[in-house]
Amino acid sequence: MVRERLVVTWRTASGTRGLTLRILRSRDHAVELRIDISRYGHSPAFCERRDGSLSLVCVGHLYTRTAKSFSLEESLGLLLDAYIRSGIGGMRSAIGGGMFSLFVIDREAMRLFALTDFLASMPLYYRGLQGGLLLGINQFDVAEGAKPSLPACAEYLTYGYLPFQSSLFPEVGRVGPGQVLSLSLDEPEKLECSEESLPSYPELSSRITDENEAIELLDGLFSAFFGRLGDEPLAAGLSGGYDSRLIAAYCRKKRMRLVTSDNPQTNEARFAQRAAEAIGLSTEVFRIPSEAPTRFADDFLYGTMTANSLESSHIYGNLEELRRESPSFILDGHIGDVVVGGGFYCKLKLSGESPLGVIAGQDRYSGPPLPDEAYLRRMSSGYGKKITGLHEEIASQVESSAKAGLVRLIDRYRPISRTDADLMEMILYRFRASLFTSGGPVAFLRKTQTLCPFYDEELFSACMGISKALRAGDRLYNAFYRRRFPELSHVPKESSGGWPAQGVVGYRLAHLRSALCRKALKRLPAWMQKGGKGGGDMDWYVDRYTRDGANRAFFGDAFASSTELLGSLGMSLISSETASHESPLLYLRCASLGCLVGEITPRA
Repeated sequence: MVRERLVVTWRTASGTRGLTLRILRSRDHAVELRIDISRYGHSPAFCERRDGSLSLVCVGHLYTRTAKSFSLEESLGLLLDAYIRSGIGGMRSAIGGGMFSLFVIDREAMRLFALTDFLASMPLYYRGLQGGLLLGINQFDVAEGAKPSLPACAEYLTYGYLPFQSSLFPEVGRVGPGQVLSLSLDEPEKLECSEESLPSYPELSSRITDENEAIELLDGLFSAFFGRLGDEPLAAGLSGGYDSRLIAAYCRKKRMRLVTSDNPQTNEARFAQRAAEAIGLSTEVFRIPSEAPTRFADDFLYGTMTANSLESSHIYGNLEELRRESPSFILDGHIGDVVVGGGFYCKLKLSGESPLGVIAGQDRYSGPPLPDEAYLRRMSSGYGKKITGLHEEIASQVESSAKAGLVRLIDRYRPISRTDADLMEMILYRFRASLFTSGGPVAFLRKTQTLCPFYDEELFSACMGISKALRAGDRLYNAFYRRRFPELSHVPKESSGGWPAQGVVGYRLAHLRSALCRKALKRLPAWMQKGGKGGGDMDWYVDRYTRDGANRAFFGDAFASSTELLGSLGMSLISSETASHESPLLYLRCASLGCLVGEITPRA
């Protein structure tokens, strides 16, 4: 019988990247499940029933709603019991949060299930083959000689990531938020994929509009989250922003080590030190090495996202420093400014709102959803640093891809959204996750378990139920700090220059002043633009990268590989010398693309 010939092996294979699960038929109809783990990929965790009839394989980190700690072993045991009691649906509802891909191998039912976290931040790719299926957390693990598509390459060069395409390869799909893949091990070529699902926004009339009530709710959820931590050693990056200082404040009595990367072009390190001192801690300031792309090339090449540009390889310098003393967990504030602060849709939702009303905190964000064309006009640029003025062929490919991709997202998220602002917020979650997960907590998870409070499903849903009139433009975040951590209420936020104690009007005027100053600064000659910027300055990193001798040799070979690839797809590109001088960012992304695709399409 087929079920008696089912073979499941866990083994290390140095010739593969990441984690790949292969389900293939042999001539006698036996089925093999093989998980290959390389030294560059994530290290999966396993949990099995005693009789071997049921196995769970987790890549990344998760925790259940009822777990008393963040121990992955504890949560996997609870999920095993939940699956036995109530199947895949009951098991999924038992998960409390995390960034992960999870495989369930049920030998009795001869079925395999695969799913990812509720925002699909941990990538999970799939590709159908004749008589089988490939699943992996890295698109290159399942591509196996496939040729990249021109629209995907053009989109990657424009944004540095893929906001609309599922992967670089037409044959490779990616599991979306809330989706579950299911297939019979007797017929592995017949894949079933559920619809995407996300938490739905509640009716406007039922959302929290009282500031004190919202603060109490958030404080209770944050306290419960951080209360799972024991006395294990922890590490966290401390920037000048609100999310990282929130983590530091809740963990100040624990074995917490704080580190801050120094970028002399910004105020980040100065604000981070002030925040640390305000809560009785200190942060270790370090400088990202200029040869980061060359030094951390292996990390980049085996990145797990849809592909993240070498321009973000400085993140691996942060990871190296955070892991220096082998913490049990790294804590990361990824997407917190969107989940709680609401700053991003605030920038997009000025139409229909009085500018004076926005400054006074009277913006309501309660209008009905707009026609698709309105979103296309306002959001088709995606999220992140878009390169404009590219070759006409690239621009044309990107424009058509972005339009089709955004329409798909609108159709997907409109049913769970009550207002225009809800819909934009949900799409921005998608863009934000696509851009940063490879260069943030998901990258960290390859080497150290990483926790992010804003990926807690209960906290995420709670914020969806708080009126945007409270959340937008950091209004709720500022009130939260005034009430919960008053010692931090006089420490400015690096990106805005404002601080919580100013109140709504003072803070938003400071934010406006900072934004106007940054716009004016960009019009000045480059030598006059040093200092005073908020947040990370990617141009500064890119300039250091492209001037480093070791990097230039590395970039040159990669750029040639990318030019060869694009030429085979029918797209001509500017020369290496022209790109490096006129558009360093494009040069870096071309090198990035050459590195990524070169791994599976070796040059002759």
